[in-house]
Amino acid sequence: MRIAIFSLIPWETLRQRPHAIAMELARMGHEVYYVEPFVFSRKLHLLAREVFKSARLRESPESNIHLLCSPYFWSYEKYANYFFMNKVLSIRMIRLMRGLKIDFSIVLDPEYYLSMAGSGIPHAYDHVDDTQYMPGAPTERYIASMNRIKKTTAFNTYIQQIEAEKDAKGLFIPNGCYPEEFFPIDCEKKFDAVVIGSIASWFDMESILESRKQILIIGPMDIHGGTNLQKFLKAGRKNIYYIPEISKSIANLWVNSARVGLVPFKEDHPVVQYAMPVKILEYFLCNLPVVTFKNKGIERQYGDMVTYYSSTRGGLGLDDAIEAAMQHTNTFHYRQFASQHSWPAIARQLEKRVLEAVGQK
Repeated sequence: MRIAIFSLIPWETLRQRPHAIAMELARMGHEVYYVEPFVFSRKLHLLAREVFKSARLRESPESNIHLLCSPYFWSYEKYANYFFMNKVLSIRMIRLMRGLKIDFSIVLDPEYYLSMAGSGIPHAYDHVDDTQYMPGAPTERYIASMNRIKKTTAFNTYIQQIEAEKDAKGLFIPNGCYPEEFFPIDCEKKFDAVVIGSIASWFDMESILESRKQILIIGPMDIHGGTNLQKFLKAGRKNIYYIPEISKSIANLWVNSARVGLVPFKEDHPVVQYAMPVKILEYFLCNLPVVTFKNKGIERQYGDMVTYYSSTRGGLGLDDAIEAAMQHTNTFHYRQFASQHSWPAIARQLEKRVLEAVGQK
C-alpha cells in the first residue's frame, strides 16, 4: 500500500510518534510518503518561491520512505493572513495525492481537511496532542478544522483511551517506545532524579528550581520560545544540572545514573490534560520509577505504577514524590510493561485498521 502521513513535525527533528509510525509501516513493506511542514518566509517573493518548490519529492531517508514538503500554511497564528490560500493549495495537494496513487492518509494537522475531503482517498485523523492549545495556535480555527475532518475520516486515533471511547470512530493507538534505545545499565546513581525531553512552555521549571534534590535536566530548552533557560540561569541552583540535546545512546547512560525519572509538567497548562509523555515508557525501560503530573489518561494507563506530584492541587510535593517513588524501585516490572508498548506492535494495530478501511483484510 501507499500511505501518506501528513505531519506537523519535520523529518529531521527529534524522532517522535509520526516518525516511528512512518518507519514501522515502511518496514512492513508499505510505501510511506512523509509530508512535512516547512517555515515560510515573510517576504512575498521568497514565500511564492517556497510554495512553488513544495510538494516535490526529495531524497528518501531510508527504504520505502519518501519525503515531501507541504505547500499548506499550517496551523499557527503567524500564517493567519495566508490561510485563505489553502483553498487553492488544496487542489494542488489533491492532484499530488492522486498522482502518487495514495491508498490511505494519516493526518496530524486538521488544516488538510479540504484536501482529504476532495481527494476521495480514505484517511484518518491522528490526535497526537492538544495542538490547538499550544502557543501560537489559532485555537478556534484549529478546533473547527478538527470537527470538519472528523466527519470524513474512516477512523480517528487517540493517545488516550478515554478520549477514543468518546468518539464513535475513535481508535486507541497509544504512544510507544523502542526497547533497544533505553535499557538498564548497572552504574553509580549520581542523581536523585532525571528529566529528559523538550523543555517547553508547559514544563514545571518552578517546582524543579524549588527542589532540594540532585536533579539532572537533559534536552533542548525553549526552542519555540519561553523563559525556562532564563529562570534556570537566574536561580543558579547548585543541585540542578543541565545538559542540552544529546543522542539517545548517550542519554541512556545519564538516565541510568538517576534513581527516579521525572515528567514535571504544569497542571494548569491546557495541553497537559491530554498529554501522554513517551518519557514515562523510556524511564520504565531503564527500570526507573517515575514521578509525574496526573491527568485522566495517565491515571488510566499507569495507575499506581507511577507516583503523582502536584504543585497546585494538594497531595505530594515534588521532593516528597521523589522520595516515595524511590521506595517503589523493586515493586513493579517496569521494563516488561514498557516493552509491551513497542512501536512495531503499535504500528501493527494501526495497520490492521488501515487495511480494513481500504477493504483489505
